[in-house]
Amino acid sequence: MSEAMLGRWVGPMPVQQFMDSFFNATNPSQQKPDSSAKNWKGHFKYIGTFSDQRWITTSEATPGMKVLRAAPRSNVSQKSTTLALISNEDPLHVDSMQLCITTKLCKPKLQEDKCSKDDKHKEYCDVAFGLENGKKGCSRCRDELVSQAKILLSQYRTHAFIIQMVGPYARLIRFDRDGAIVSAHFNYKEDGDLLLEFLWRYSNASEATRGRDPTVFRATAAEASLAKEKLAGWVRKGSDNWSVYKLIIQDGDSSRTDERRKMEVLVWVPVSWPLSVTGRATRGYVGYDPEADRVVFVKDSWRSTDPAMQKETDTLRVINSAGITEGVPVLLCGDDLEGRWQSTVTAEYSQEKWNVGGDCEGSHRVHTRFVTDKVGRAVEKFKASKDFLKAVYDAYRAHRAVYEKCRILHCDVSVGNILVTADGKGFLNDWDQARNVEYLVTGPQRNFHTGTWRFMSTNLLLRPEKVHGVQDDIESFFWVTAYTILCFLKHNWTSKVKLVMETVYDECRDNICPGAVTGGTGKLNHLTYFFPLDTPLVVPHNKPLTDFFERCRCLIYSQHFAESNVRDKVEFKTTARDMEKDVDLALKDMAHPTVLPLATHAALEAVFVEVLAADGWPTDDRAHNYYKSAVRNVEKRKANALQDAEPVFPESPDKRQKSEEVCAQEPGTPKARKVGEQATIREGYRRPS
Repeated sequence: MSEAMLGRWVGPMPVQQFMDSFFNATNPSQQKPDSSAKNWKGHFKYIGTFSDQRWITTSEATPGMKVLRAAPRSNVSQKSTTLALISNEDPLHVDSMQLCITTKLCKPKLQEDKCSKDDKHKEYCDVAFGLENGKKGCSRCRDELVSQAKILLSQYRTHAFIIQMVGPYARLIRFDRDGAIVSAHFNYKEDGDLLLEFLWRYSNASEATRGRDPTVFRATAAEASLAKEKLAGWVRKGSDNWSVYKLIIQDGDSSRTDERRKMEVLVWVPVSWPLSVTGRATRGYVGYDPEADRVVFVKDSWRSTDPAMQKETDTLRVINSAGITEGVPVLLCGDDLEGRWQSTVTAEYSQEKWNVGGDCEGSHRVHTRFVTDKVGRAVEKFKASKDFLKAVYDAYRAHRAVYEKCRILHCDVSVGNILVTADGKGFLNDWDQARNVEYLVTGPQRNFHTGTWRFMSTNLLLRPEKVHGVQDDIESFFWVTAYTILCFLKHNWTSKVKLVMETVYDECRDNICPGAVTGGTGKLNHLTYFFPLDTPLVVPHNKPLTDFFERCRCLIYSQHFAESNVRDKVEFKTTARDMEKDVDLALKDMAHPTVLPLATHAALEAVFVEVLAADGWPTDDRAHNYYKSAVRNVEKRKANALQDAEPVFPESPDKRQKSEEVCAQEPGTPKARKVGEQATIREGYRRPS
């Protein structure tokens, strides 16, 4: 889990600087307890266990907060726990948890026969106490911290704080969407005033300083009831436990006079959720706008301020201002959120002299939130194959209009970014990777792949330095269609769908270009001779879709062959990027459909039009996830094979006898089966659960 945090641990920051940077000294309205009565410096000297909250409450360092045990553990002994600080005004709910405190003692190891390896680690951590450098310290401890940070940041928070206590030492850690700032460790047995000073400052700070997003509020009972009524058709069953919130949407366009510059939208269950602590952390919601009485879509993310990235709200304004509203989202309101903590700060400290951890210089994110008009469902959940192809064509037409009128490329055409409205119309969503065509060559270069790997063009995968062109986006539409046919329809390759996915769509290598991951060989071979099956794709009883795949495949292959000829004539420059710029200019000079079929949208659009107008479309070929079924079947076959296999290592006589005795007592009980299975696992063979 902590792999995503590699290079994102910044520290060790001096403890006093940590507190002064993120909290005011003290709140004048509240005075500390009498120092003569409460000796904070030596408060921890005579405390032997931290399994409950008494070591905090007796210090009186957390006014207005209650301390609860967040993760009680009844097994083994109480020497490791997680405590949570919750405001006295908040209900006892996971969304109310504001601060995590993890405690772990460094003591002699438990006896081997008293607990498992995992339990021993949870009770005692005998690895050097270090987090600043990712190569030092305990990776399991880092995983635990990241897991706790993920829970905190899954709330509506801009950042989160965690206190880690191992043995007699403690650290203060601040997470945001750019990484973690780690304080220097200190001995709280000797300097307890540092730890209690932090708790005092935290408890007296504003909620925004603690990390709670000030632009999010819990909905009232009436608002929650109204939102659940309006959004019931867009959430999955069993979502009643989710709370309804009210999000504030701020518009940064001062020129807007006839439209709302601020909205309040009710949201219930997110349709997309961030999987990691750092990064864009995109959340998508189907929301309800009570003022306009309509269902809308809300996108909340932490966008990168990299000069090579364009703001999605700016891109949508340009598109909508050009009169393009069909097949694309229409921006209703939104922009970057205002406030001190609505942007990340981790990178600001990565160049400090005390930092021996990650170098996040130039990495900075800003919290953005906006509302659009269209709400859609996944394109692969179709009731008939013609419906799905029609939706892809709608998105393709929108892409053409945006390119020709605004000179903007989407740069991330994928299955997940083509959605279908309730009336069956497709639209191209998520324009956060989009760039103006002019800036793709003359503007700042992105130092990362643009797009979704499975749907990127063959040449983009083969050449990381390639200039993204219109032909790359057009080719992505083919891979979206081919992927949907492959995974969700019955065809002559269905029995080999897993093999095709692995060798064509997921193929990648990291040993070709230094510092870059490449792919595309599988796709090129697939276009050339139907690799890996050496036979054309046929969709039974669906000649239009079979023809579409074959005609598109020929177009893509012709484009690739023509590009290769152009590339062979361009002399190599000092860098691969400079050469790719020359190749891009050469392609534009000879951009004619007879030479380069994907130089414009016309050729592929003609295929769409002719195939959709053809006869022979089935009406009942509803989508089924054959790829998921294939993966499940493979795992099942592996499990069955292992179930019939012999143990890798022979059992020792004493363990065999012990296992046989247990199983002989109650051979049919779950306990007996579990003990017998564990005995087998210890000998090197894991029986499937």
